[in-house]
Amino acid sequence: MKYILLLTGISIIALTSMTCHAPTGPSSSSADTTSNDWTFTETMLGGASSSEFLDVSIVSDTLAYAVGDIYVSDSTGHINPTSYGAAIWNGRSWSLRRVYTRNQSGYQENIRPILGVVAYSRSEIWLSDGNAFVWNGNDSELTAYWIGGYPGNPSPLLGPGQYVARLWGTSDQNLYGAGNGGGLARYDGSSWRALSSGTTLNIQDIYGYGGTVLAVASDPGESLDKAILQINGTNVTQLSTAGIQWPLSGVWFVPGHYYVVGQGIYEKTSLSQSTWQEDSVDTVDFFSCIRGNAWNDFFVAGGYGQLLHFNGKSWRSYQDVLGLQQGGIASIAVKGNLMIGVGYLGSKAVAFVGKRN
Repeated sequence: MKYILLLTGISIIALTSMTCHAPTGPSSSSADTTSNDWTFTETMLGGASSSEFLDVSIVSDTLAYAVGDIYVSDSTGHINPTSYGAAIWNGRSWSLRRVYTRNQSGYQENIRPILGVVAYSRSEIWLSDGNAFVWNGNDSELTAYWIGGYPGNPSPLLGPGQYVARLWGTSDQNLYGAGNGGGLARYDGSSWRALSSGTTLNIQDIYGYGGTVLAVASDPGESLDKAILQINGTNVTQLSTAGIQWPLSGVWFVPGHYYVVGQGIYEKTSLSQSTWQEDSVDTVDFFSCIRGNAWNDFFVAGGYGQLLHFNGKSWRSYQDVLGLQQGGIASIAVKGNLMIGVGYLGSKAVAFVGKRN
């Protein structure tokens, strides 16, 4: 059966900028800067029915994985009801993949939507569809096998109704899964252990650096409640949210510069500080995600296709360049001079690859 790639390879160069103020941390006035000059290539996939990408992970300059739920038309023009849960980028183009798990009887089940991905190498890709499972990279159809069998060892043993939406970790011996209702668990290479997060809010994002792991939880659109969690091994504590009025959706940091985002961008220079300071950025867009290389080289993205890069002294917006104002950006990943963002535009899943000039 022949599947249709609706739109690929639209190359666009970022020429626009926005007037924004730099983050107001103590060293920003004398900061080293990085380049705001990025070129983007945008690809649309699916569109036969409502399609979207939800998460992305970069392995190298020639390998990345995006996940979500992507529908295409078959050769007769009808919607193929068996959607794709993943796409692989080979450094030049994207190719769709279906994701299958096998139960103990050998039955294969197509998994979609896939909510989260963390890829360590071509042979170790962790995926979440409410549970977490790993693909060894050897199967041409991206067949994934559950750790310890299916369904005898579901992934994190969370409470009733909880599921895993986001994954973060440095290896399969230090992997975290986070999701709705405060669901949080850690995988140590052999088994999952549920962690007590101390919140029933949905965990929106999780990120770690140098032994410190942070997560943010909120229910945007339902309440203004929010929580910022610090995770040390299996211990979880809640940090102050003073200075933050709105719900949170993303977290990213390097030592000395800690950021959370939602309806605004908030920064601390130390986690022991009681109050978060809002960075002055001239946009009212809601930010869903934040990732970067260093405190003077990071991106934030979110609703109405807004994408901003901070170079240590100034921000640049690529919103008009990407042309996704009628859609949204769900997730971004950054590695060196490469960034990849994913989301949706109308009924299509969208992925854009940015390269620093």
